[in-house]
Amino acid sequence: MIAWKDRTGGGWSDKTVIGAEVKVGQFRLSVHKHINYRSDVWLSSCSYLYNCHELASKDIAGAKRQAAAYLLTYLQNGMDDILKIVE
Repeated sequence: MIAWKDRTGGGWSDKTVIGAEVKVGQFRLSVHKHINYRSDVWLSSCSYLYNCHELASKDIAGAKRQAAAYLLTYLQNGMDDILKIVE
């Protein structure tokens, strides 16, 4: 299993989790918050693919699962589109 790395906020003594990220191959999948969204909203971004996809979960553990599931769906849909081109 690939381990997520939590990101904490503030100074060295502030251990509040403000996000998490995991490297999957050449992609970096992250769960984070953004100033332009409500404070209870978790977002998912993946390098080279998408930014700020809103997740339904209100806790980070659920947000991590949803982010991974969204990435899988995103990649599967992309592969389906590529296969249509090849056929």
